[in-house]
Amino acid sequence: SGAVVAMDGRGRVLLRFALLGLIHGVVSIDNGLGITPPRGWRSWNMVHADVNDSVIRAQMTAVLDTSRSVDGKPTSLASLGFDWISMDDGWQKCNCSTSGSADPALPQCPSCRLGGCTWHASDHDGGYPRVDLAKFPNMTALVAHGHSLGLKVGSYLNNCVCMEGGDPPMGQHCTSPTHYEQDVAFIVATGFDGVKIDNCGSSHNVTLWAELFNQTERPIRIESCHTFHPNHGTPSGWPNFPVSAGVGRTVHLPALYVRRGGNRSDFMSGWMKRRQVVEG
Repeated sequence: SGAVVAMDGRGRVLLRFALLGLIHGVVSIDNGLGITPPRGWRSWNMVHADVNDSVIRAQMTAVLDTSRSVDGKPTSLASLGFDWISMDDGWQKCNCSTSGSADPALPQCPSCRLGGCTWHASDHDGGYPRVDLAKFPNMTALVAHGHSLGLKVGSYLNNCVCMEGGDPPMGQHCTSPTHYEQDVAFIVATGFDGVKIDNCGSSHNVTLWAELFNQTERPIRIESCHTFHPNHGTPSGWPNFPVSAGVGRTVHLPALYVRRGGNRSDFMSGWMKRRQVVEG
């Protein structure tokens, strides 16, 4: 092929991996999303579980600020492509007292790992997600506000703060009922453009998530934040694609955008190398 192989072991290994990537190719969901990594803001690292309507609206305003200039032209973060504003954990109404939603009238939430907490309505009432209305009086209106500003708005599922018992290793003592269909219906009805799916709850089948979102015919960007092995069952024949998610971790996904499983060091080291190339 005309390629030159370096004579050290490292060079040969790198070339081998490159050729394998070309042979196997890439398979992805063709919904027009996830072509590049998401750029924007998500609430967790700033406010943790203390997220609310005002916080999200303030960030929507902030990314549109043009008080700074690039090459003499007033420029906003959104105009540079950082146009996603997304909430993380803490938006849900839990049946117990949690971080960000402390309520002395409710039981404490350490029992969550035993399956004692939930943020879904009872199955008798449909099993749909419950929004903390003290924090988000009208979440649909909030998402519509973001859209009116030309922004994309993201949500968060399989929550950790109000942890519903999941599969081992996170929920070894109990497995709570799953609510895939109800969660998908909620995300679509509220108007969200994307969703981060965390690892803490009982709903780990990322393949099924993708299939259900695709069935709605609304393009939804999925960010998988599984730091352990998700359930990657194939209910309708989806293939499983192993994707590295940090040292010693593997996530099996139908080619979605993969968050690096909380292992930020390898991600940032790679980014810094690219930054050095750009900045010389």
